[in-house]
Amino acid sequence: MTDWLDFRSEELETNLSEEDKRHLLKFDVFADRILDATLDSKNDYVSDVLDDLRDDFLQHCIYWNEKYYRTGFGDGIKLLNSALNS
Repeated sequence: MTDWLDFRSEELETNLSEEDKRHLLKFDVFADRILDATLDSKNDYVSDVLDDLRDDFLQHCIYWNEKYYRTGFGDGIKLLNSALNS
């Protein structure tokens, strides 16, 4: 299942529609705005915190997306199994 999710993720990233592109996460744009408004003495610290935030957010999304699709796939298998056994 993990290999399939990795494959689908790679395929989706390379075949983005215009609608998909309008809904991309604009983290770098926001991070640049925050860093522009940050004092130079705190810039490195804020940049590190923003990098940690991005990494944590992406790991959160990956975890929950995988959990969602695994659960949905399992539910689909159960439905097929029960339909075939009826």
